[in-house]
Amino acid sequence: MTERALALVDIDGTCYPGIMMLPFAELQVQEGILPAAALEAMHVDLFRYQSKEWGYELFAQQILIDWAQGLEGRAYSDVLEQSRRFVQGQEENFYPFLSVLTRKLERTHDLYFITGEPQYLGLATHELFPSTGFLSTVFEVENGLLTGRVERFLAQREGKGLVIAPLLKKYGKRGSIALGDTLGDVEMLEMVENHFCVNPSVDLAKIACERSWTVAHSTNVISLIESSLK
Repeated sequence: MTERALALVDIDGTCYPGIMMLPFAELQVQEGILPAAALEAMHVDLFRYQSKEWGYELFAQQILIDWAQGLEGRAYSDVLEQSRRFVQGQEENFYPFLSVLTRKLERTHDLYFITGEPQYLGLATHELFPSTGFLSTVFEVENGLLTGRVERFLAQREGKGLVIAPLLKKYGKRGSIALGDTLGDVEMLEMVENHFCVNPSVDLAKIACERSWTVAHSTNVISLIESSLK
């Protein structure tokens, strides 16, 4: 077991306002990587979730399926290069606390980004902000091409728990922290010692109150983390 502690940071909604997939998918349509029909299907998925026809877990799964199918046959290297350009262009839109957090934790923690986004956006974010690694949804790639299938979902609670477990075995629970914002982050938050619900959804804020987890805003989360780790 390593002497360094584990830090887990969700991306969408926690350190980035909203979700990256839709503005990125729009860029992919503009640049001819993604068919407009696939983007339309993704917006329909979002509407069904926002209108409460679908719950979060169904929405999170279906929007990824529709996106993956739209990218079938595309070269993964092209999508990754496009992702890097997109994320670099979004750097100023990430909440300012993220850069501060990576600097403050570099001596004591290994930081991993946890995201339901596909691996190309997870990797691009990991490369932009100093971190140990990332765990993400995985779109299947064969012979350098996207197959249109989702190999691993990480947008649901159980999915995150399964991939985080080996990290906790390596680092242990002592000093561990996690930052999340929705119900999809509950299992991740349960698994660590210090739980921070950043800009939480109404449902997550309710759970945080019941379990005495720290509720934070993007403007004060750094001070709350510092107080917890003293």
